[in-house]
Amino acid sequence: MSAISTARTTPVTDLLANYSGFSLAIRRGAATSLDVSLLTLFFFGGGFAIAPIQHGALHTAALVALATAIFAYYPVTEGRWGVTAGKWLTGLAVVDDAGHPPGLWRALIRMLTRLVEVIPVSGLIAGVSVIATQHKQRLGDLLARTYVIPIRPLRAWRKAPGVEGVF
Repeated sequence: MSAISTARTTPVTDLLANYSGFSLAIRRGAATSLDVSLLTLFFFGGGFAIAPIQHGALHTAALVALATAIFAYYPVTEGRWGVTAGKWLTGLAVVDDAGHPPGLWRALIRMLTRLVEVIPVSGLIAGVSVIATQHKQRLGDLLARTYVIPIRPLRAWRKAPGVEGVF
């Protein structure tokens, strides 16, 4: 059993009980690395596309659009679909208690806490949190009341009789 425990259980937390915090922390780290690589390519590719623009206001507008797209990546993809490109490639999804994508506000909370617990020390705080908590959650998940779960068992559960499918 993990060091930090929360009393509430749901079908999602029951599915998470089948996985070790360490294995999920590794998969989540891989997903984050893939997402950061994608965003870096997008940033530099966008930067090179913007660089030739000579008009100051147009250049500034293009930079703002690029920064907005990067800032919106996590809240929009996780909030709407429950997956980023990295999570999809590693077979993970972000869900709420009911197994649905968390929505924009919860995804925004996750993204803002990511700035504190993932970026400064290469995910060490997040990784320790995932290993130490009962439901394998980082601090952003705890605050947003979300879970990161492998997609395959989530799909199987969602296809069970009487359960509406999302994935």
